Amino acid sequence: MMGTEKRISKGTIFAFDEIVKKIFVFLVIVFLILGGANVYFKITKRGYWDGSLWEQKGGKVYAKISSKFNEIRKGDILLSINGKQVKKISDYERFVELAKEGEIFRYQILRKGEIENLKVKFRKEGLPYKYLFFAIFGTFSMLYLLFFYSKGLFKGKPLILHFSISVFLISSSFIFSSTNSFTLIDSLFFWLDKLSLILFSPVFLHFILIFPENLLRKNKFIKIFLIYSPALALITTYFYSYFFPHKVYNILYPLFYLLKRLEILMLSVFLLFSFLVVLLRQRKISDVQAKTQSKIILSGISASLPFSILYGIPFSMGYTPSPIQEFLSFFLILIPISTAHAITKWKVEDIEVYTRKFLSHAIAIIFYSIIFYLFSLKFHFFSILSLVLAFIIGITYNSLRNFLYRKILYPRYKLRRVPIEGKLFLSLRTLSEVHETLKNIFEKTLSIDRIYLFLSMKEGGFSLVENDSLKAFELSKSFNKLLERKKILFFDVVEKEKLVEERDLRELEKLRISTILPLVVGERVIGWVGLGKKEGWKSMNREDIKFIESITPFVSLATENAQLWEELRKRAEEMERMKEFNEEIIENLKVGVVVVDEEERIRSWNSTAETLFATSRNQAIGKYLRDVLDPSVYSQLFTTPSKEYYPFQSRIVININSERKIYEVLRSSLLTRNNEYLGTIFIFEDITERLTMENQLMISEKLASLGLLTAGIAHEINTPLTGISSYVQLLINSSPNNADREIAEKIEAQIERVAKLVRSLLSFSRGEKGQIKRFPLKNCIGDILTLLDYRIKRQAINLDVKIPEGIELWGELDKLQQVFLNIISNAIDAMAEGGKLGIEAEKKEGNVIIRISDTGVGIKKEHLSRVFEPFFTTKGYGRGTGLGLSISYQIVKEHNGDITVESEYGKGTTFTITLPLGLSDIASKIYKT
Repeated sequence: MMGTEKRISKGTIFAFDEIVKKIFVFLVIVFLILGGANVYFKITKRGYWDGSLWEQKGGKVYAKISSKFNEIRKGDILLSINGKQVKKISDYERFVELAKEGEIFRYQILRKGEIENLKVKFRKEGLPYKYLFFAIFGTFSMLYLLFFYSKGLFKGKPLILHFSISVFLISSSFIFSSTNSFTLIDSLFFWLDKLSLILFSPVFLHFILIFPENLLRKNKFIKIFLIYSPALALITTYFYSYFFPHKVYNILYPLFYLLKRLEILMLSVFLLFSFLVVLLRQRKISDVQAKTQSKIILSGISASLPFSILYGIPFSMGYTPSPIQEFLSFFLILIPISTAHAITKWKVEDIEVYTRKFLSHAIAIIFYSIIFYLFSLKFHFFSILSLVLAFIIGITYNSLRNFLYRKILYPRYKLRRVPIEGKLFLSLRTLSEVHETLKNIFEKTLSIDRIYLFLSMKEGGFSLVENDSLKAFELSKSFNKLLERKKILFFDVVEKEKLVEERDLRELEKLRISTILPLVVGERVIGWVGLGKKEGWKSMNREDIKFIESITPFVSLATENAQLWEELRKRAEEMERMKEFNEEIIENLKVGVVVVDEEERIRSWNSTAETLFATSRNQAIGKYLRDVLDPSVYSQLFTTPSKEYYPFQSRIVININSERKIYEVLRSSLLTRNNEYLGTIFIFEDITERLTMENQLMISEKLASLGLLTAGIAHEINTPLTGISSYVQLLINSSPNNADREIAEKIEAQIERVAKLVRSLLSFSRGEKGQIKRFPLKNCIGDILTLLDYRIKRQAINLDVKIPEGIELWGELDKLQQVFLNIISNAIDAMAEGGKLGIEAEKKEGNVIIRISDTGVGIKKEHLSRVFEPFFTTKGYGRGTGLGLSISYQIVKEHNGDITVESEYGKGTTFTITLPLGLSDIASKIYKT
């Protein structure tokens, strides 16, 4: 039964809250409609004026501006109107209120020390720009109030209702203003304006004294009476003078002017007093939430200080404010906005972003309104310049509003909003970043200075995230079971109910952890966050817990993402190490390695390939293989029908720096496990030296056979040659005839020549060394030409010898003569139908270069590479042994020289022999050989 009564009581309270809310919303809507009517009447029922603005200074009324349609000039002092003296601004206003369209008044003015009488004609006033701007801001404030109610933030509580009334009053004072038409509706506007402004001061001060901490507990009713009594006195005086004007007729206008100054004075004093109350109370507040709310309210009241000091107090003392001072009233709208923000900050829904957007719009509108109002004082509303200004305001409004929102208002909310949306956490990539972000958020939003991030390990236990490393943190299995509850845990509860082992409690106590946040992804607990106490060792309230619960899912996802990123990073590093290792292997291979993809774009190019093709890696990577290689080389790589799947091995010839190199190329396709073609790998191995060694080995084997053959032939020749030589000696010694003796001597010389030739053959076959000496090249060549003179003349060969005097060579004369003889003899054989034989020599860089050329039949291109091979001949059967050039090649190499051949079939051949001039070079080579 009692439970039922209690439920009925709660339902009744809820119903009452709803009724209060609906009534208040209804009043706001009604006042907005009345405000629209007030604006309409203000525009359509404008008063009259003389074209100037008047102000009171030192007991005199001065013209602030010159009139455009009367003779009033700036600085004129108004003495009287229609013969009635004018001492105060209220005297002038009395006549203005009674003026009609086209009515003429007689002004007596003092201008530059002379009294002048003017006839002044009154016209209807222009649009009430100042009032319109105030009405716009009042409407904004009303709509702001409706916004809070639409969000369910105001629920009829006395404190909230109290605040709502203060916002309602200040907004009404902005919206309503008398049209001086003295009609019933105008009287309503007048009283709504006066009552709203007068009551706002005590209502707001009353609110400040009870929020966030009630200062009216003692002598509550006396204090409330003192707060509201000035307002009640002003309202009573207004009522008496308004409804009983005949009682105070003589002082009616001065009284109204005095009351107006008093209501502004009361507003200024109450605002200053509210500022002092909040400022002094803030120092004594210990609760973090209350202190924050107090700061927000203080910032709003601070915005009203310029109004109180620069407008309110001077106006109450009789000073006529300037337009700029009047616009200080706009800053009063910041009071309800900031106070609303302070009240709703601790509510369930976070509406700060809407408040800041509203503030950005409000400040931008205030700024442009002030500019437009000041501009309208100088220029007509519908002038071209006004339209230009309106256009400029239109295109710059959004830029200013965005600047205010993002640069001034938004940053203070950014930290609170981003975690809730999860954007900040989704961008984190490392555990240290997650930890640092958590620290920043909790330190600034909850004043927590100890934040720890722990990760669950696969092998059990936890790891504490410290900077960029993980530190083992041992806890019992009971702690793991506790985390599986997947709820926020508090150290006090865990300790009190003994939910974990004693050693776990001691570990947590060492770190001063008071709150435990399990990090859950799906059904898995991936870790937990440990939080210390709030500043001042305060416990967390319900709103703190809700905030933590709102960001915990994002922290869990960010932590798991960071772990995944860490694993990916480690795998990427391992793959990078393997890649670098493989690249180093390929890089250090002595063979050229080139890898291309399926489009034949180069993907790998090692240092040997750089040297081989004289192209750097940077120049080759990414380009097509056909664009990098010489066309002749590229064509040799793809001789099979398909470029895919088929291994291929061949030999290609590449000219590198004018040097002919032979490479063995292995081509193989790169295939996946599913036999999908990925590209091709080429391996280039330089086999030039190997082939040279193989050829030399072959030549050595042939020369060994030749040596055996030569030794046998020499032996067979020497036997009869010895007998012939003996008989020739007998003929020489026994013949008395000089002619016979001369012939015998010639026979003996030729026998000696044959003997030397045989000895040379034996020396060649045995590798014997002759005598090294210095001899003139010209004489050596001359002896050979003398020997072959008969053949040269018989074949009508033109001889062209260009050997300078003084060229001398070191070497074995007999062997070098054999070289020259073989080459010149071959040249003569090649010119059976006659031709030209050229022999020239020159010194160059420590060498002698000898060129022997002919205009004979030449050598075919396919035979050039074999001319120095033993037994190779193109002279036909029985006309040559193929040993002459091979022996000549061997002799030149023994003398540390070089021999090359150039030939064009059908045009001739040129042999170039290079021999060193120095003895040491030749001797060392010969004896080494």
